[in-house]
Amino acid sequence: MIYDRGYFSQSQKKSAGGVGGFFGGLVAVKFIIMANIAFFLLDILLRNFAGSDVMASYFALSLGHLAEGKIWTLLTYSLLHENFFHIAVNMLVVFLAGRLLEERAGAAKTAAVYLLSVLGGALLFLPANLIGTKSMLIGASAGAIGLLAAFLFMARKEQMTFLILFFPVNLNAMLMLKIMAAFEFFGLIFFELAPFASGGIGFSAHLGGICAGVLSSLFITGDAKNLEGIKLPKFSRNKKRGMGSASDYSFKIDLSSDEELRAEVDRILDKVSASGFHTLTDAEKDTLSRAKERLK
Repeated sequence: MIYDRGYFSQSQKKSAGGVGGFFGGLVAVKFIIMANIAFFLLDILLRNFAGSDVMASYFALSLGHLAEGKIWTLLTYSLLHENFFHIAVNMLVVFLAGRLLEERAGAAKTAAVYLLSVLGGALLFLPANLIGTKSMLIGASAGAIGLLAAFLFMARKEQMTFLILFFPVNLNAMLMLKIMAAFEFFGLIFFELAPFASGGIGFSAHLGGICAGVLSSLFITGDAKNLEGIKLPKFSRNKKRGMGSASDYSFKIDLSSDEELRAEVDRILDKVSASGFHTLTDAEKDTLSRAKERLK
């Protein structure tokens, strides 16, 4: 669980009263929780009063259901829960992690992160289910843990206070994300895939939710912080098409600073002294031209 010291003061500033006051302007989180509660109540009514397990038959995820063409179960499994404790824990994580994510990324992107995490959980559960125990998957855990993973990755350089076994612990957000992923991976290997595993907890779905949450935080939220520190080489190809040798390609160096430009000019002049001006590439000639104008 996560909490931050500003949470209580912010909550007091928001309008109180009713469901809208409780959610304090959160749109995606409110919709996710309300949809889950609605499905849970309907499922409880049908199971306990009508003696029907129709909700699981049509909305739970399993290899058998997919074979029957029930593709929608890749998402709808997240709307079903076994009991009150199951949905209560999942919705608590959705509220706490989803609130933090929605405040940073907005409602639409938070909803997208949740749906992709649910899908990621399904896609990892299915191959794991081929190896391990054959079972159905229900619950919003993959979506909930995906929201948490996305937020932790976005805030990976920040120190936060986590409630672990009801004790507040200060940890780096990225460290907490790694601990969480390691725990789920351990559970997947020893409690889901192992021959003696009895099932019960979808560690594979949790791990799939974490992976999808991290990836979606990169490609959906568009937060520049997510790409900080990731530097890719800048290069451009010449007009030749198809495969060729290294000499068939021209590479551009980032000469954004005067120091870098002077160093490159010195290298080119040394080449001219050693081999002659005719040995320069078009890019090197262009660099000399730009340097002449820029370093006056």
